This record gives sequence, structure tokens and C-alpha cells, in this order.
Amino acid sequence: MCNNIRINSLSRRQEVPVVKDKISDWQEERRTLRINVIAKASRKLEDGKITYAKRKQLHLHNKTRIYEICEEEHPNRLFKTIAVKFANYQSQKVQTFRIRRYAADVLTDVEKFLEHSQSIAQLRNIDLDWK
Repeated sequence: MCNNIRINSLSRRQEVPVVKDKISDWQEERRTLRINVIAKASRKLEDGKITYAKRKQLHLHNKTRIYEICEEEHPNRLFKTIAVKFANYQSQKVQTFRIRRYAADVLTDVEKFLEHSQSIAQLRNIDLDWK
């Protein structure tokens, strides 16, 4: 113990929890796959939908293929539902994964997040409903 009384007293630090609201807060830095550069060049950007060309899909780092990213109507105007159609690398069965995001979010941010993701399960990080 030292003679300074202020230093001897115990104090509890107030830690402020970090709120990660934006998609870019969850972004991980991984190398860009060469096939994703080709997929992004041949994609179709329509109103509320990103569709990839046949045999030129967006690939995650575990070889999962993304076929389509689209917005779905949500009754609340503050949020929107984003549907991601994908197929696992082991099967040809196309599945849909839905997440809830803010209405101001852009689909290209979700695409960039998926481009650097390891697996489709990482979409839970940016889902507002998942706890």
C-alpha cells in the first residue's frame, strides 16, 4: 500500500457496452476471392434485389454460394427484411436465410459483409432479431 489515500481506495470502472448497429462494424478483413470479383462484375442490380449470373455466384470463404440478395416488405417502416438465397458447398439445395435490418441499410453493404464472411451463420451478427 502506498501513502496516497486516493490510490488505495477501490473504484469500479463504468464500462459502456459497445453497440454495433452498422454492418461495417461487424466487417472482418479477409482476402478477396478472385471468383467474387467476377461475380460482382456480372451481377444484376435491380430495385431491391441483387441477382448473380449462373456459374458466377458470390462465394463465401467456406465455398457456400450466394445466388440472390433481396429486400422483402416489412410492415414497420423502420426495418426491412433481407433474404439471402444460398446453397451449401456440399449440396445443390437452395435455402433462404432472412435477417431484419434497418430501412436505411443498403444491399451492397450486406453483399460486402458476405464477401468477407467465413460462413452463412455470420449473418446472425448483423441480424437485429437474433440475440
